[in-house]
Amino acid sequence: MENKVSIDPLLECYINIIRNLTTITNEIIISSNHKNTDSSNKLKNGVQEYINLLVHAQNILSDSNLSKEEIPLGFIKHIDEGKSPNTWLMDLFKLLDEQNDRARGEAFTLSSLHRAISKRLLIGRDLLIDDIAIINRKL
Repeated sequence: MENKVSIDPLLECYINIIRNLTTITNEIIISSNHKNTDSSNKLKNGVQEYINLLVHAQNILSDSNLSKEEIPLGFIKHIDEGKSPNTWLMDLFKLLDEQNDRARGEAFTLSSLHRAISKRLLIGRDLLIDDIAIINRKL
């Protein structure tokens, strides 16, 4: 039971990251279809919020070998190059799985997010939080 208490804040943080990435992904689709300043600003704000959430996650996951800078800069590079977050997420959950055993549940959640985003991009509908398998999610 003690182990559950120590991982809950990390799960909560990753749920917030998933929600944020859902918003970012939807904004990427919207901005690619309709070029306007409002969508561009929403996307920039979403990315900034995402960076803040990742820094928070890194503080919680104190024994991770990943630096706070590498993760958001890699994500921003993907966005700047016009790529979807899919390959970046795949690399992230692989690193988390390889470098920190405690992050396996979160890596699974991110893997599920990767599949859900891929599905969203293929079928062109809004991504819902229910599309993503989140470990220990309370309904």
